[in-house]
Amino acid sequence: LIFVLSFYLLIVYAFLFYALIPYKTLAVSRKKPGVSVIIPTKDDHNVIGKTVRNVRKSDYRNLEIIIVDGSKDDRTESKVRNHVDKIIKDPGRGKGHALKLGVENASGELIYVLDSDSQIKRNTISTLVSRLQDGYCGVVGAISIKKGGGVVAMMDRAIHAYFAIGELVIFKLLGTSSVLGKNFVLRKKDMESLEYENSLTEDIGISCDI
Repeated sequence: LIFVLSFYLLIVYAFLFYALIPYKTLAVSRKKPGVSVIIPTKDDHNVIGKTVRNVRKSDYRNLEIIIVDGSKDDRTESKVRNHVDKIIKDPGRGKGHALKLGVENASGELIYVLDSDSQIKRNTISTLVSRLQDGYCGVVGAISIKKGGGVVAMMDRAIHAYFAIGELVIFKLLGTSSVLGKNFVLRKKDMESLEYENSLTEDIGISCDI
């Protein structure tokens, strides 16, 4: 009887040691880094509310949302005031300066930049963060354009196709694997060391610096 009881106690001990303890260690190692979502905006009060609500539906919970608002009035701020963590007023010096303000006020280890009129999937941020942790210096999210929608949608697809072809050329010239665009994630320490351009090519400038 003593032998049988000792045998079962040994099994219980082995279960506790090899199952529960490694599980706790694994849980700690999978702690997700904080992500600061920076959304530069200017007079986008018609779309910014939808964008912010979309981000709030993300399955990545350890995040803050920062709006960098360059609007001349307070309509954008009134749309998002109760749904974001920080609103930074931008004096209107361009998107590059807006990004710099956002990074300076971010508390997250990682920075996720999103255009004010973009929509993402629930797992977009968690997927990008996961890829960044694989060792990449930056990760770019893909752009999906829905079919249909008439002439405006057709023009939108044509414009994105034009820039996609342009990016392929830039890849060859710069020797990079991608050019940052509508949504991307980088480490804050890397973004703090960048020089930001206030032009339509600020994404390319950041890509070159990275």
